[in-house]
Amino acid sequence: GRGRGGQRYIHPSRRKRTSPRETGARRILFFSTHSAAGRREERRRETAREGNRRSMGGGGAKNMQFAVRAVLVAVVAAMVLPRTSALTFSVLAHREECFFEQAAAGTDLGVTFQVTAGGMLDIDIRIESPTGRVIHQGTREKEGKYFFVADTEGVYRFCFSNRMSTITPKTVMADFRVGHSNVQQEAPENSFVDDTLAPAIMQLADGISSLAAEEKYMRQREMVHRDTTESTNSRVLWWSILETGSLVAMSAFQIVYLRRMFEVRRHV
Repeated sequence: GRGRGGQRYIHPSRRKRTSPRETGARRILFFSTHSAAGRREERRRETAREGNRRSMGGGGAKNMQFAVRAVLVAVVAAMVLPRTSALTFSVLAHREECFFEQAAAGTDLGVTFQVTAGGMLDIDIRIESPTGRVIHQGTREKEGKYFFVADTEGVYRFCFSNRMSTITPKTVMADFRVGHSNVQQEAPENSFVDDTLAPAIMQLADGISSLAAEEKYMRQREMVHRDTTESTNSRVLWWSILETGSLVAMSAFQIVYLRRMFEVRRHV
């Protein structure tokens, strides 16, 4: 007969019964199949974990090599970077201020200066070698940059003179640079710095120092120009106030004067 939903109805007495032996065999086959799949999945996971450990180990070694190289580059850069010192000082009238720098032969030396306040914003500069030879001399200079290579070892002198001024002091901003020696030194046999890394680091150090000096020089110029602009703005403001006051006073005087001219005086 047909049951609900159009399905064929089978009496329970006619259904095929499964023996306990067949049921046990099916259960054993089911568990054996799933256990094999589980073992394959476990082996796949173990292989993946082993690969991750190897990749992490390789990455750690690469990171360690990169860290050692970075530290080495930083140490070499610190050794070859030039030494700079920026100063702001005042030179009184009829006085001269000198600064001294110790340098070896073949060392890059230089000075960048800017007169920021006082008089016509000019000053005299003189650079002398350890033997007393005048390397550079300038008169009434407002700003400037001068670089040279030390020919002898000793103390070099940078002097700023304000002897041409009568009573006005001058304020000067100066940046002194002492670079590394250009004399090549013999590298040790087991040096970590190879022949290609050291020149690249020295070139980068020179570029960085040049950029820093140029940035300081531009900052000094911007400061001087800002002071000049503010001074000009202040003068224009006070001149405008004086001009406005003069016009108001002149207008009032003209009104009073014209009124007096047109007044009718009666004589008794």
